[in-house]
Amino acid sequence: MNLREQIEKEITEKVMTKLASERVELGLIDDINKLKKSIESEYKTHNNKLNSFGSNSRKLLSQIDSQKKEGLSLEKEADQIRKKVGKLNNDYQKIKKQANSLGLDLPKGLDLIGGIPIDNYDNRLGDTYETVNEFLDEVK
Repeated sequence: MNLREQIEKEITEKVMTKLASERVELGLIDDINKLKKSIESEYKTHNNKLNSFGSNSRKLLSQIDSQKKEGLSLEKEADQIRKKVGKLNNDYQKIKKQANSLGLDLPKGLDLIGGIPIDNYDNRLGDTYETVNEFLDEVK
């Protein structure tokens, strides 16, 4: 091989190496651009889900706040009923004592509220406190 052929061969090899290198760089640039588009698309989907999550969370927190208020209101109602049951029981015990001392019978069912003895009726309200407190404990 003469000098000219050798120089042409070396130049050709260097040019081919440089072209191959540039093809690799161009391929990497294409890969980077594809990855950027993929990330952007995934982020848009992610952001839409995040916005939906935030909106639903705010609605849920509002509902929880309303439920807390409703639960506390139910407990206040139960307290009022409990006070009335206590007064009724006291009044019943007084009249029962008076009737016994006079030898009189009280009307049948006077000691019942809805078929439940007055002194046991208070227990029905336990479900209110239990249910409300269970909810409040869960949402702490």
